[in-house]
Amino acid sequence: MPKHRHPRPAFTLIELLVVIAIIAVLIGLLLPAVQKVREAAARIKCANNLKQMGLALHNYEGANGHFPPGFIARTPASPGTYMSHVQSDYEPGWSFFALLLPYIEQDNLYRSIDLSRPILDPVNAAARQTHVSLYVCPSDTSPKLVNITDSGVTNWTAPNTYAYPPATNTPTVMGQASVSSYAGCLGTQGYEEQPFTGVFHRNSKVRVADITDGTSNTIGIGERT
Repeated sequence: MPKHRHPRPAFTLIELLVVIAIIAVLIGLLLPAVQKVREAAARIKCANNLKQMGLALHNYEGANGHFPPGFIARTPASPGTYMSHVQSDYEPGWSFFALLLPYIEQDNLYRSIDLSRPILDPVNAAARQTHVSLYVCPSDTSPKLVNITDSGVTNWTAPNTYAYPPATNTPTVMGQASVSSYAGCLGTQGYEEQPFTGVFHRNSKVRVADITDGTSNTIGIGERT
């Protein structure tokens, strides 16, 4: 008996193009929604990072009687014309982010740092390049390691007269360090302008009692640009 062959069902070219177009439209509608959900999750994580750092600051203040200094400088400042990479005012230069490590469950990393030596000392190379997830916002897509550079010649006459390097200045790369998405509040003026009005500055030891506006109305740490 002859065999009857039934035609197989198949898409026509037009039907296939219509299906592809519908899928493309659906993907186009879905991607913004996914991006919004992802950014919302990143925002929540970033806010939680700030909360954890805030708790760490209060725990540090409770244990030491004051908030950590903005950065540690064990040699006196010397006003005048200087090159920032040899200016003694900045050494050893460890900021409060390093001092907070034991209070954010990073005690091993803290113990690996020799705080008596400068950040750029080879002994501290591994520590300064170690990524600390709490210090990085998920939306921060910058490289995890950033270059530490000098800033060229800066003319400064105490207390508040200074001139930054010209735009033609080429910074010299002196090393690398792990990035941070956050910064401590120095106050309403630049570093060369004193007195400081913020919580974190050179060798500062600000107490809760010193914050007359109250800690709930004062910026300690914020996101940086």
